Amino acid sequence: MSSHDWKLTTRAQIAAFIVCILTASLVSGAAELPSIKLRGYGNVSGRFTRTEQPPGASVLRIDCESADKARILHAKYLSDLSLLPGVKEIEVGGVSAREVSGQGVIVAIRDGASVFIFSAKNRGDLQQLFTRQFSHGTAKLSSRAEIAVPMFLDRWDKGGWRFYYYFGQTPPGLPREKQKDYDMMNEFEWAQRLGCGFVFWDTMNRVDTAEGLTNDAWWDYGLDAARAKNLPVAINAVVEPGDTAVWLLNRFREQTQQKMPEFVGDFYKAAEQGNGGHGATSWSATTLKDAELGMLQSAIRRFAAESNVVSFLEPHGEMSRQSDLWIEYGPVADAGYQSFLKEKYKSISTLSTRWHELQLKSWDEVRV
Repeated sequence: MSSHDWKLTTRAQIAAFIVCILTASLVSGAAELPSIKLRGYGNVSGRFTRTEQPPGASVLRIDCESADKARILHAKYLSDLSLLPGVKEIEVGGVSAREVSGQGVIVAIRDGASVFIFSAKNRGDLQQLFTRQFSHGTAKLSSRAEIAVPMFLDRWDKGGWRFYYYFGQTPPGLPREKQKDYDMMNEFEWAQRLGCGFVFWDTMNRVDTAEGLTNDAWWDYGLDAARAKNLPVAINAVVEPGDTAVWLLNRFREQTQQKMPEFVGDFYKAAEQGNGGHGATSWSATTLKDAELGMLQSAIRRFAAESNVVSFLEPHGEMSRQSDLWIEYGPVADAGYQSFLKEKYKSISTLSTRWHELQLKSWDEVRV
């Protein structure tokens, strides 16, 4: 499935803007929609107006920070609208519009750095709306998408399904003598038919002699194949503790996780023998974590330029399990927690008050 975003998802941001629009639609007259910054679209603001003539019609004007951003917003709106059932393209007064079965008609027109969305009950009312707005005519305006929607903006609407991809795997039950002749490209053709994509894990290579290398050498042929077929790809470039490279652990042994007394397992789950068995990065690591994140920068820089790479996993990987709580113990964990508290409470006396009047005399008394 899809990987997480580093920041608030574009869809959530757009949803917030749409809530403003829907709220505005409940009132009569005009409603101003304050500026909001949306990833991929830049700063946008709007004005929503219900019209008395023709009745039951409305105009939404969305102002973008540039004509280029307006082209993206316009193309994305038309693309999303076309995905809904009962929507078909028609022509009204020489411009491209959309008829929504049983509801009415819509036209989206870009004029410079602004996008106008007109809605009405019928074609005649719709033409009256945009003719009134553009008294100089619509010949030089855009009612059809002028650019392709960047794939990362369609990561949910057209590329929501992305599957983990593991190199070298063959179909279950395939005889060993036929495995060497298995054509991996069939999987990418299958994904193209279904309209889905892939997720590649790009962690640090754990082999002792692989210092500074990530694991993309195992799967970059898959990225090439996905690009050729225009399939969405998510990159999980992470430094999660279970994937700490041995050559890094050897250098920063004192910053590895210590297990809580009487807890058997690792950060993934209780009684789990796999992840972290060779040692793992402490959640409170400092220079070790900096070294890992620094090395992953090369992967981010390389893959961010790929037009079909739609997201990266948050670099700390898959967290938020109960067992995470039990893998943080010892001097490194204490120092990390003390550092957090110093930033939050500033003084040991303030922390003592916050902690139910405890009489703490030094930060060293705070232990995980």
